[in-house]
Amino acid sequence: MAGNDRGVRFGSFAIDLRTEELHKHGKKLRLPRQSYQVLVLLLRRPGELVSREELSERLWPGNTFVDFDHGLNAAVNRLREVLGDSADEPRFIETLPRRGYRFIASVEDVSPVAVSGRSQNTPAAQASTVPIDKPAEAAPRMRNAGFGSRRARIIAVAVAGGLALLPVAWYLAAQGQRTAARTISSKIKSLAVLPLENLSGDPAQEYFADGMTDALITNLAKIGDLRVISRTSAMHYRGTRTRVPEIGRELNVDTVIEGTVLRSGDHVRITAQLIRTASDEHLWAEAFEGQVRDVITLQNQVARAIAAQVRPKFVKPQNPRAVNSEAYDYYLKGRDNFWERSREAMRYFEMAIEKDGQFAAPYAGLAQGYSVDYFLGKKISPRDGWSKAAVAATKALELDDQLAEAHLAMANVRFRFEWNWPEAEGEFRRGLELSPNDAFGHTEYGIFLGVMGRFDEALREATEAEKLDPISPRTHTTMSWIYSWSRREDEAIAELRKTLELYPDFVPAYAELATNYEDKGLHAQAVTETLKSLALRGDPPEQVELLRKAFAAFGAKGFWEKRLELEKQRPTDNNYFILARLCLNLGRTDEAFDWLEKAYAARYPNMPNIKTAAVWLDPVRSDPRYTDLLRRVGLSPDH
Repeated sequence: MAGNDRGVRFGSFAIDLRTEELHKHGKKLRLPRQSYQVLVLLLRRPGELVSREELSERLWPGNTFVDFDHGLNAAVNRLREVLGDSADEPRFIETLPRRGYRFIASVEDVSPVAVSGRSQNTPAAQASTVPIDKPAEAAPRMRNAGFGSRRARIIAVAVAGGLALLPVAWYLAAQGQRTAARTISSKIKSLAVLPLENLSGDPAQEYFADGMTDALITNLAKIGDLRVISRTSAMHYRGTRTRVPEIGRELNVDTVIEGTVLRSGDHVRITAQLIRTASDEHLWAEAFEGQVRDVITLQNQVARAIAAQVRPKFVKPQNPRAVNSEAYDYYLKGRDNFWERSREAMRYFEMAIEKDGQFAAPYAGLAQGYSVDYFLGKKISPRDGWSKAAVAATKALELDDQLAEAHLAMANVRFRFEWNWPEAEGEFRRGLELSPNDAFGHTEYGIFLGVMGRFDEALREATEAEKLDPISPRTHTTMSWIYSWSRREDEAIAELRKTLELYPDFVPAYAELATNYEDKGLHAQAVTETLKSLALRGDPPEQVELLRKAFAAFGAKGFWEKRLELEKQRPTDNNYFILARLCLNLGRTDEAFDWLEKAYAARYPNMPNIKTAAVWLDPVRSDPRYTDLLRRVGLSPDH
């Protein structure tokens, strides 16, 4: 491999040294920066010992402060995880205890085309590279339009922030001055903050880097005439080696922010740089340092510096109150777990509040958490959950009435639990006024408008959410709901298919697909998607099989009968509408209204949906009991 700067194959894997990408059978794999560097260093000397000292020096050169042993172990472990390798029975990387590592598999030099299957005429195949045998500690070679590769560029800025006397820093300072002379702000319409890279070498600090990314997105999202991509879509690129122009195309943005976070004890260093996606052109870079106790102030400094480049007239946020550092740490851990493990996230928010009861953000996080729990189909009591959300949102607003998340959380309380439509809309509007790029806010406001029957407005909000968060299952699912409510089932199904291409295990998408197929009278397809959703949400396999057999033997009616029987055995905190719909499907109208009355008594969060969102209620819309239920929810047939 010595001297090769193109591609290398080993086993079923191949690495493209030009784009710094690892593939398996042509599929790109995600690999953290340090793990990638370890792999390259080992591949340069197959069959030879590469010492721990040499690896550590190459990965963290100079005076970078990091726990080398811990960082190196983490990098190697992550590399083995991606390769499916084992320290006990290695196929690729052999450990020589206390000495280092050796690459033991056969290595073959190949072209980049053989690695990824791309044509040599594609831009990616023609891209310039940093030679593989270039020492890791040397500053990457710079082009007029930026740096040679995305990873090398990020490292260069990090070095510039820590070693101010290096030529890299002089270059960046001069480049920053030239950038200031140009009027770049008028050309920037959209921006994505890519996940800031954790330089600590400690995987346990990933949440801190992600938290800094999230805070930067939140601060920049307040710039009204700038489209800022949401956290969910931005985080899709964490650990990838996707090049900036490709990211720009996928997210439809003209600029990105790249950077690093290095936390050591109470000290934090953040670097950030602004890149034009079309040309991969470096526009601006700067480094920031501070203490953990002042991290919110540090975040604002970074956001203000970027805003000065992007929108000089942007109103700068006021200096925040000091926040207990432990409380802020817990809050960041909560945000890091918010969508994937919402219950765990709420525990972190509660711990943050215990440490600092005057910190508004975790109260808003708690309030939003109950909404997320409901969205994800968790077993929560509507009355209990939403009343707690109301208390938390009220407290957040008392502490900080400029906090967009608190207004949006309160909007959902007014909408879903209190059925107070005017105040709900006022809170939605206020939250989006404070944070115009909040994709979750646009999503929830779109649902509100859809339930109110204002479909054109609802679709505008849902479309805006998709622009801000294009790689999120929630935005596509919300769009499908609005299409479904406006009786456009085919478009709803198309949106749900998009969702499942992104997230094949997203349960709500399968459940909603089943609903749309059933609305179209396509019972076999509806049953297929229902069974998928039940299996994925964790229903016992024997119950799923009973439902499958019921449909095979007795058709849709047999399926509905069996499912009604099984649903009655489950807690009825969040399945009232499922039970009512099954009863209507079977012609049991009185029993269906019994379940609707129970939902009303429990203040079921989906009750506002009964006017426009519930297609399955069409057979009883002329029933006086339905009209009376609408009136008590605060709606009318003409609302």
